[in-house]
Amino acid sequence: MNKPGRLPIVPDPFRGEALSSWLTRLAARYDLRANDILHHVGVGQSAYRDLDWLTVPHVDRALAQATGISTSRIAGMRYGVEDGWLWDRPGRAWCRACLQADLLTGEESWERRSWRSGATVLCSQHRQLLEETCPVCHQIGTGCLFRAYRGRIRSRCIVRDRPVALRNDETPSVLPLGLRLAGITVKAIDALQRDLHRSLRGHMPHGRWCGVTQPRDLPVLVEDFLRMVVLTLGLQLQVAPPLRWMLRHPDWQDLFVFTPAMLPLEVAAGVLAIAALILADPGWTGALAGQIDWAPAGKGKKREAFSPESFLQWLHPGIADWGRCRLEALVMSNRIKGTFSH
Repeated sequence: MNKPGRLPIVPDPFRGEALSSWLTRLAARYDLRANDILHHVGVGQSAYRDLDWLTVPHVDRALAQATGISTSRIAGMRYGVEDGWLWDRPGRAWCRACLQADLLTGEESWERRSWRSGATVLCSQHRQLLEETCPVCHQIGTGCLFRAYRGRIRSRCIVRDRPVALRNDETPSVLPLGLRLAGITVKAIDALQRDLHRSLRGHMPHGRWCGVTQPRDLPVLVEDFLRMVVLTLGLQLQVAPPLRWMLRHPDWQDLFVFTPAMLPLEVAAGVLAIAALILADPGWTGALAGQIDWAPAGKGKKREAFSPESFLQWLHPGIADWGRCRLEALVMSNRIKGTFSH
């Protein structure tokens, strides 16, 4: 079988672009789908978005030969490593301001690498929540705002086949449980998601987080906070792990964990806010005592100061003991000082 020749039109990857996004833009130049490009280069990878997590050297080599983009640049577009695959966001999320900027500079819409993970709920540049609901059809997971149109990826609604007007509508500023997306909370979430990105790529976090002594510790702690919140709120999650991940792990039921990628985006943001405020360096969070409040009893109810203790008191009685033991274990770690009251 002859090797495919060099493709004549190849868009240059944007800085911080996801591999799946670049493949989609490449395919759009030829009025094809991303999977068609993979078949053309002879790799037959049927789920191109899996490549944001799955390292397949022969795929990288085939793409490099067909496009002239080096294998190191292709590998650099991946979000994380396979161990973090359950953090893969199954649908698309985006920052409205980023897509507006793409439009104003004459570029096409493209997915930032960080948007592919449930670890990202906030745009670090514009300090606003990501969105996942199409403003036109009001649906999630349809692929809207990233549609191939006349050789480029455009912000169009796939369901109604028309452009999406990226107006300067305000994004939500109140998270679940009455947490506000104010300066302090934004700073905490942004610091956590940046270090989650590092951890999911196998690197130690830059920041100092309670109980974190190796890269995998930080995602595990966030997963624990997620379980506490989901069980207390009584959320019924119907999620399907990535099919290829299940096929690669015959014991997948023992390995499966819930991650923020499986939650509605605003709920995931609330989980990351709680985790960030509790896990952050006590030298920083200690100065915030009394500055952050929430309304765990519901909208319109009396607000109260947010603290690890108020969080424990809010937890469902069936998991409160586990939550307290988990947090006290963090206090006893060699990285932090202090105790929680009983």
